[in-house]
Amino acid sequence: MNSSTLSLLSPLAGKKIVVVGAGIAGLSFVVSLRRIWTEELGDFPEVVHYEREEEMPGENQERYSVRIRGSGPSAGAHALRKMRLLETSLKNGITRPGFARGHTRGYITVRSLDWLRLVSLRDGVRANPLDADFRIGRLRIRHILLRVANEYGKINWGSACSEVSSSEDGKLYLKLDSGKEDVCDFLVVADGANSRIRSWLRPDDKLSFAGPINISVVSRFSGPPPHPLNRDWGIVASGNGLALFTCPVDETTIHWSLSYMAKEPGDLPRRPISHELGAHILREAQERGMAFGEPFRILIEHSDATTVRVFNSKDKEPFAHGTANKIPRGVIFIGDSNHAVTPFAGSGANMALLDGYDLAWCLCMHRSMDEAVTAYDRCSLPRARTLLRNSHFTIAVAHATGWRWFVIHLLLQLFGYLKLLWKR
Repeated sequence: MNSSTLSLLSPLAGKKIVVVGAGIAGLSFVVSLRRIWTEELGDFPEVVHYEREEEMPGENQERYSVRIRGSGPSAGAHALRKMRLLETSLKNGITRPGFARGHTRGYITVRSLDWLRLVSLRDGVRANPLDADFRIGRLRIRHILLRVANEYGKINWGSACSEVSSSEDGKLYLKLDSGKEDVCDFLVVADGANSRIRSWLRPDDKLSFAGPINISVVSRFSGPPPHPLNRDWGIVASGNGLALFTCPVDETTIHWSLSYMAKEPGDLPRRPISHELGAHILREAQERGMAFGEPFRILIEHSDATTVRVFNSKDKEPFAHGTANKIPRGVIFIGDSNHAVTPFAGSGANMALLDGYDLAWCLCMHRSMDEAVTAYDRCSLPRARTLLRNSHFTIAVAHATGWRWFVIHLLLQLFGYLKLLWKR
C-alpha cells in the first residue's frame, strides 16, 4: 500500500463504532455512513447499535408528526436527499406546502384567538419541488431510516448504555444496564434529551426549564377533521398567555398541544397516564382553553385520553467536544443528547437528520479523528445555537400578553397583509 492510498483512509477504517440510540439521529448516522463510504476509505468499520427501547413502535402507534424543512440552515430535507431517502419520505408525508395531497395542502400559520389567520408562513411553489417543507409522522420517518439501517446490521433492542470510560490505549469501555460491557474505538451518543451518557460524563449539564407547560393530546376523527385542522399546522395565540398548537398526523388524526407559562417547572404526572387521569387532564385543558372556542371544543370531544401527556418544556445549550469539555476522545454527541430543544423550535427532527449525516461526512472526509470532530462542531454548533434562540423567541411571541401581544398582533397582521400584496 503506497502513501497516496494511505492518505485516503478514513480514521474509522477497520475500527469499531458503537452507536447508542436508534432514534432519528442515530439511524441517520448509520445510514449516512454506509451511503458515503467508498472502497478508497478502507475497510468499512464494524458498527454495533444499542437502543434502550424493547422494540420499535409500530407505525400504527403514530401520535406526532414533524416538520421537515426544505431550505435554510436547518433543512433536514437536504440530509434526506443525500441519504437518497427524500422522495420516499415525501411519498409518505402528510402535508406538503404548495402541492395537494388528498384534501391536504398544509401551510404553517399563526392565528388569533378567533381562529382568523394572521399570517401564513409558506414558501409557495419552488422551482425545485423537492425544496418544499413537508410534514411526516415521526415514527414513519424513523421506520424509513430503520429499514435501510437494517440492511447493514441489526440493532440490539432493550440494551441501554449508561457509562463510558477511556483507556490509555485509546479504547472506550462501555457499561450496559444488563451488566455486560463492550469496547470500541468510537462512540456516537444519540440517546436523547435525557442522555444517560451525558449525565455520566457531564453531570452538571442539565436541561433548563424554558417557561411553558404543555398538555399534549391526540384527537381521532371518523372522517376528515374540520377546517382548518385538516390542512394547516401552526399556533393559535390567545393574547392571554395561552397558546394552542395543532398539526395533522394523518387524514383523520390531529395532534394538539395547549401550553401556558409558569415561573417554575411543574410537578407533573409521568407516563403511563391512566385513562382516568387522562380524562381529568383533558377537563383541565378544556377549562384553560375555553376562550379558544370552535374548533377547540371539537378537538376536546374527539381526544383520546390514552394519548395525554403533560410535560415541562426544557432545552439546553449545545457543547463542543474534546477533553476540555469532559468528553473523552472518540466520543461525540448528536441530536437531542447534545442540544435538546423544546417543541417550539420546530426543527428537532431536522437537527437530528443533519447531525447524523454531517458527522458521517466529516468522519469520511477528514484524515484524523480530531480533524473530523472539529469540523463537525463547526457546522453543528452554530445552527443549534440559532435554533435555541429562535425557539425562545417563538415561546415569547406565542404566549405574549398585554401591550406586547397588542404590538405583536399588529405586526403579524401587517406582515400577512404585505405578503398578500407581494403575491399579487
